[in-house]
Amino acid sequence: MEMLLAQELIACLSNESSYFYYYPDRYGVFLLGHAAARGPRIAELRGGPFAGLLHKPNIKALLAHHGDGKLSAETVRYLDWSPTVEHFRLSIGTWSGERDRFRWAQTSRRGINLVLRLDFSADHVRHYRRLVRPRGQTGAGPFEYVGHPISSVRETLAWVRLDLDWTRGEALIEEVQSDWIGNARWAAARARQWLTRPVEKRPRLFRLIGGRWQDVVRYYEERLAFHRRYWDDAALTAALWLIVEVFGLHRIWYHSHDSGRLFKRCGEPPRSLYTALPRRFCFTAVNDLPEIIGGEKRQKDAVKRAEREDVRMFRLDL
Repeated sequence: MEMLLAQELIACLSNESSYFYYYPDRYGVFLLGHAAARGPRIAELRGGPFAGLLHKPNIKALLAHHGDGKLSAETVRYLDWSPTVEHFRLSIGTWSGERDRFRWAQTSRRGINLVLRLDFSADHVRHYRRLVRPRGQTGAGPFEYVGHPISSVRETLAWVRLDLDWTRGEALIEEVQSDWIGNARWAAARARQWLTRPVEKRPRLFRLIGGRWQDVVRYYEERLAFHRRYWDDAALTAALWLIVEVFGLHRIWYHSHDSGRLFKRCGEPPRSLYTALPRRFCFTAVNDLPEIIGGEKRQKDAVKRAEREDVRMFRLDL
């Protein structure tokens, strides 16, 4: 998209609530709520892309009480709660794939990506600072990479890069990523080693961590337990909420492992994020391409190769 449009979107979204909550399997309630809004019979849902959601315990129990065979969005909303909830803040930014940056920015077409960031709550940040005692500034801490599209004023758990096109009525999810989880895992693993094999001098790689080894391990194992398991589900659910309920776009594309390598010119992206994650969210693998990519002149060779090699992408209609 164009930079001016991205700036206008950010200006409009500054008035929106930035709070977001997630509990295990909330994505299923979100997706089923939109599927039920079309007024399908339960038998239709069982034969469609959302069939996998119907086997979840809370949804299965709900269906058992609907002998008329119909399901409404209002009924599904009753499921939107859980005793296990984690709170986040959402923030919006941009990522440029313009001009010379297009060669390495990993965007599918030249222009601007909108970035939806899933930032930690204030409560989580208090525990993080108490246990890890980060020495870097926000946005440049021990579990962050400065060159990535993270917040400069809040600690960012994960982000989703989006390309949006209202003319074509579609959105493309370019990337779902978290630096925090991987870097915290690495730090905790090293801290465990040093607890059993003390080192005289703090290693250089720990120059941004002021906490004790046992506190770094405790942060990862206890305070990050929920986030380690559900960060990708939470980030993608937030992105779908933004795309569908705020922007009003209902055809969503998601890169597969192969299409990401081809169109974003990247190495080996994490396979699970581009296979298991979209399938869990009821995306369907298709051999079509979004017009966002098909209409990009600079991707002509990649489009021909995708057709020749039957490279598939994921698509979801909500």
